[in-house]
Amino acid sequence: MFFTRLPEVKNAETSSANLARAHELFGPPVIVIREDGTIVHRSVNANRITEDARQARVSNLLDIVRGDAQAQVRQAVQRCLTSARRQEQAAVPFVTASGEIVVGLSLRPYRDLAHQEQLVSIICDPLTALLDNTPAATLARPEEEETVDSLRKALAGSEILLRSSMQHEQSSNEALRASNKELQAMNEELRSATEELEASREELQSLNEELMTVNSELLSKVQESARVSDDLKNLISLVGVATVFVDRALNIKRYTSPAETLFNIRSGDEGRPLQHLTHGLDYPELFSDLRSAFESLKRSEKEVRSKDGRTFLARVLPYRTDDDRIDGAVLALIDISEQKAAQDQAQASEEKLRLAARETHDFAIIVVDDSGTIVSWNVGANRIFGFTAEEMLGHPLDPIFTPDDIADGVPAHERKKAASNGRAEDERWHATKDGRRIFCSGFLSRIDVAGFPGFAKIVHDATGRKLAKSKKDMVLERERADNTEIRKLSRLKDEFIAVLSHELKNPLNLIHVKTEILARLPEARTSGRIQEIADAIQKSVLAQAQIIDDLLDFSRIQTGKLSLRFAPTDVAAIVRAIAGAMQGDFDQSQVRLELDVPATPVIIRGDAVRVEQIVWNLVSNALKFTPSQGRVIVRLREDAGQVRLEVADTGCGIAPNALGTIFEMFEQTPNLPVRARAGGLGIGLSLVRQIAQLHGGTAEAFSDGAGRGAQFIICLPADATSVDRKAGDKPIDLAVFNNARVLLVEDSEESLLAMAELLSLYGAHVSAAANATEALAVAEQGQFDLVITDVNLPDIDGYHLVAQLRKLDSFPSVPIVAVTGRPVSQDDTLAVKAGFDACLSKPFSLQALAEAVRSRGRVAE
Repeated sequence: MFFTRLPEVKNAETSSANLARAHELFGPPVIVIREDGTIVHRSVNANRITEDARQARVSNLLDIVRGDAQAQVRQAVQRCLTSARRQEQAAVPFVTASGEIVVGLSLRPYRDLAHQEQLVSIICDPLTALLDNTPAATLARPEEEETVDSLRKALAGSEILLRSSMQHEQSSNEALRASNKELQAMNEELRSATEELEASREELQSLNEELMTVNSELLSKVQESARVSDDLKNLISLVGVATVFVDRALNIKRYTSPAETLFNIRSGDEGRPLQHLTHGLDYPELFSDLRSAFESLKRSEKEVRSKDGRTFLARVLPYRTDDDRIDGAVLALIDISEQKAAQDQAQASEEKLRLAARETHDFAIIVVDDSGTIVSWNVGANRIFGFTAEEMLGHPLDPIFTPDDIADGVPAHERKKAASNGRAEDERWHATKDGRRIFCSGFLSRIDVAGFPGFAKIVHDATGRKLAKSKKDMVLERERADNTEIRKLSRLKDEFIAVLSHELKNPLNLIHVKTEILARLPEARTSGRIQEIADAIQKSVLAQAQIIDDLLDFSRIQTGKLSLRFAPTDVAAIVRAIAGAMQGDFDQSQVRLELDVPATPVIIRGDAVRVEQIVWNLVSNALKFTPSQGRVIVRLREDAGQVRLEVADTGCGIAPNALGTIFEMFEQTPNLPVRARAGGLGIGLSLVRQIAQLHGGTAEAFSDGAGRGAQFIICLPADATSVDRKAGDKPIDLAVFNNARVLLVEDSEESLLAMAELLSLYGAHVSAAANATEALAVAEQGQFDLVITDVNLPDIDGYHLVAQLRKLDSFPSVPIVAVTGRPVSQDDTLAVKAGFDACLSKPFSLQALAEAVRSRGRVAE
């Protein structure tokens, strides 16, 4: 505030008091309030504007502010206290004893040191004249009347300054009014957005109820999986292998029935320390091996004997949980007493054979060139035939043959047979130097090395062979019996794996179909969250199905039952297709994928499906082990008759001690990133190496250590032959099922209903059957455009069903698609021979079904 100097004042104290009093009387009204609007002080001339309509002084400033302006005043007070700066609020309507007036407010923060309180000082500028109901003279006390004139003169000078300040404040108030209008518009927009959010909340509530329904269905599937787990436990118990599961404190967690007799385990011993039980094994390292299994992940396998004379193969493995924790160890004791006895007998027989050969037999080793001329003659030949090396070198081999064999051309015939077949068996009578006839047994083998093409003839005396053969036949007979039992067990294992695959893939197929239904419902297509959840479930289902297929492939490789379909294959096209399919996963993980692949075809002679399996495993592994902001580089080159595929990443790397075992079955790298811990059994890289070896190639891994990335190099033999490639097909339009008459055969009621519902969403007319007999009855009564049937049916299998369907008059050209729980490669050949048009593996998608239908023939509309 500005004041003029007062004339003729008695002293400074009186002057200051008078000036303050004059300011209260004639200056602008001043009100001091708290944050909530409570008035703690008001100037004399502020009394009138702080009286309400009943002429009572209010204790809170907001009581005289008109209702629609109270929010503005509160916001202005809040801004003033928050920013600690002056704030202006123009044209605030007050409802006072003099009626409604308009007041401009200037707010300043004020700190009350006496009460340690933050206050706001408000200077009021009435923009509307007050009705003067009380003379001004009555405001002053009698003793102050003498100073009124002098005070008026003092204030006259300040009025000019105040007027200019008020004009400035008025312009500021205009700007604030404009801002207020903008804020009001924003408030309206926010209110509209709030209403929209409320509507969205109701929609989300509805979607949440639908998700709860899906969750209950998934819960039933989890319970079904638990039942399958119980079946597996019972199966393990029936196998007959003594197995004991212990925790990290060596307390018994679980055991199979054969272990009861070995460890004297009773039904109430679960949870007891294994050390407290007496066992019948000569195995002093038992507990140290168990501790090494879960402390250092050391696996052990050794033969141990029991006190009753039996021999066991003791295997100790770490117990790994679903979340990749080592929670103890597993001890398996396999009774190999019979095999051990057979092995000992075989070794004894072999020793006897060696002794007999050393004491009674000498081998004759003779080398001849292509024309039959002898170039090498050993001491054994001298002993058997009586001819010295000097007598035979440079001469034909005829002298050791009988005259009849020489006349029949036997020496030349043997060389011809060995040249074409690589080997010719030789078991006949021979002649010696002294004219004796001896019976020799051996073979003539082709030698084709650099610098010398020829043959090597190795024979020995028949007497020793007869003795050795009789003894060896006994051993072979025992081994033949053992091999028969092994083949029987292998066949049982294959059947078990096939049944297990079917039982596991049935619930996966139902989950996959239900998820497709959820994602394709009209009300869910506009919800990104539902689509995201459905996509995540589908990816998880396909990942589980891939793990099952990998296990089956690995089993077939180990037993030599995996067959490859060799054909000209473009590796470059496969790499580009897989990279395109996985680009979304790379973008989501924030990992950059770099391709260095030739634009021209890179051809090998191989199985395209298995080559895709190699590339997919390597690229998905690189993504899994590479953190965000990392890189994965895929290179493809032709070099020196080989196709070289390199997949390098900047991920967690491989420790030097793990490089030697990275391609082993179930081997996984420790200390994985979060994204890599969730999936896989450690069989992908093992499959990669074995598939590469089946193609005649190699697989190698390189890394500079943990945290420094890894590089995998696959080399496959190149094939320069060209191959015709068709342009990529466009995605199949699912409208192909519209108005199609479909016969659906599935023994699982839930899967049957789910698949029927999914096909119905696209306009198909579905007739369902739970078994082959019912399907044949339905087929005889109607016309159909497509048949989809499971291979495993309760009455007769799908192969016999399709044979009977093809005999019906209306079914010779109808597309029939097989659905199997086993990998397609296992059933595809059988399905085509039986009369199916295509074979799909569970879980299958509508896109795959539409592609199969399109490639075999168009479904009638």
